[in-house]
Amino acid sequence: MSFRKQITISLIIVIMAAGISYGIIYYENKNTRLASEEDAYNQGLTAFEKGDWNKAKELLSEVSKDSPYYQKAQSEIKEADNKITEEKINKAVKAATGALQEETEKAQQQATEAKQKAKAAEEAAGTLKEQTEKAKQEAAEAKQKAEEANQALQQEKSKEADLSSIVSQWKPLVGLVYCEFRYSDTFYKYLSKSGSGIAIKFANQSLSIITNKHVVTDASGYGAYACVFAFPDHFYIYKNDGNWEGIKVYSGLDGALVNVSNADWYLLNLTASFPKLCQNKPSEGDKVVILGYPAIGSSEGITVTQGIISGFEGNYFITDAKIDAGNSGGAAILVKDNCLLGLPTYGVIGGAESLGRILDFNVFVQK
Repeated sequence: MSFRKQITISLIIVIMAAGISYGIIYYENKNTRLASEEDAYNQGLTAFEKGDWNKAKELLSEVSKDSPYYQKAQSEIKEADNKITEEKINKAVKAATGALQEETEKAQQQATEAKQKAKAAEEAAGTLKEQTEKAKQEAAEAKQKAEEANQALQQEKSKEADLSSIVSQWKPLVGLVYCEFRYSDTFYKYLSKSGSGIAIKFANQSLSIITNKHVVTDASGYGAYACVFAFPDHFYIYKNDGNWEGIKVYSGLDGALVNVSNADWYLLNLTASFPKLCQNKPSEGDKVVILGYPAIGSSEGITVTQGIISGFEGNYFITDAKIDAGNSGGAAILVKDNCLLGLPTYGVIGGAESLGRILDFNVFVQK
């Protein structure tokens, strides 16, 4: 055998030995990697079963794409993501529930404090009752003196009072009326109305505020939930007690009487002298003065308009005096006798002018 042939054979043997060694090393490494990924997969499943979703996701992510466990690992990773998301949601719900519980306990504490304050107010009411009885007695004495003084004044009066003195006399009795209407179950406000009203006290009756029925009732006839009566220097709040006994309406007439059961000294003193009601029917052409709070009137106080008696219509007097929305329930004064004629009720608009209606005040006395 030649030397060259020996060299060639030796090279072939070396190359074959190297290939065999490489193959052995390759398969050993592959088996080692597969064993490692199988171990990672099994550890990931163990972590998943223990509920350690993040650890399971981390271990399962080590499985390579060419591993026989890859598809199963990806499925478990997706499930772990779902579990992680679910866990976050549960934590958020738990936090929100805790906050709600805290707010509920706070509200209960506030309710307890409110009850304690109500009890204290009830105890104070005993003392207030004595003061109220004393005030009533003083009011009765003041009323008697005022009536005597008023009678003497009327006897001395022989001529028509001027408009300025009429307004000054009647203005304190006429107030702005604002009413809110709410559903009895939800207390949601569905309507509000405004108008005017006059404070008065009939003999042997509690103090009242008289206004038009359409101011204190809605279209279905339900009474207002609460009303504020704002007089020039005072205000009174009426709140429905649920049985509607505080508001009396007159069938067939646009009139209503609001009973002031807890009148304070100001209102009692204001109505101590019963206002003079007109005893005689006015004539066409007699002057009238309207006092009230129309929506387009003064923004700083009462608005005064004047006119004459233009005609008659049942229990209503027709007048050309200006009566706009908001005047309803105010006072209509007959100038020649300086007496309360009735309640401005509504206006009827014609082509260019409008005529108002005044509800005869005597219907309240008769009914």
